[in-house]
Amino acid sequence: MEQEKQLEQMAATEATVTVRGHVIKVHEVTMKNLRAFAKACGPFLSSFDESGELAIRGDKKPDDFALFKVLAENGDAFLDAAALVTNADRAFYERLRPDEFFEVAAKIVEVNGDFFVRALAPALIRFAQGFSQIGSILFSVSSAQGTTSNES
Repeated sequence: MEQEKQLEQMAATEATVTVRGHVIKVHEVTMKNLRAFAKACGPFLSSFDESGELAIRGDKKPDDFALFKVLAENGDAFLDAAALVTNADRAFYERLRPDEFFEVAAKIVEVNGDFFVRALAPALIRFAQGFSQIGSILFSVSSAQGTTSNES
């Protein structure tokens, strides 16, 4: 009985996205892979902070190719991070077009919202405004956290 309950809880922490006919299972970062995941994300996290290439400064948004540049310069790191929290290996991701890979990346952010909100907010929230689905998820999470801390 206890094992069934644990399996149900684990299933709730996964989501799927289909790319090129392959069902990609995305799971939460666990303590087992937290260090490797954080290390994989390290090379591109600074791009999202206030001084990074993807930062919005006042009314000036990043140039249209900023995300492309970050992806191109940090492609290996993005691929490593994705392979750690999905059922697909790095070789699979290497064969995808960037737009296909970002379908998976968006699902990774959705499933690992807590990790990303704590590690990347508020910079990722600003960046995600261009991606309404991701932005809505992160905004909801950050709003709930702000309400909880205001009530305390």
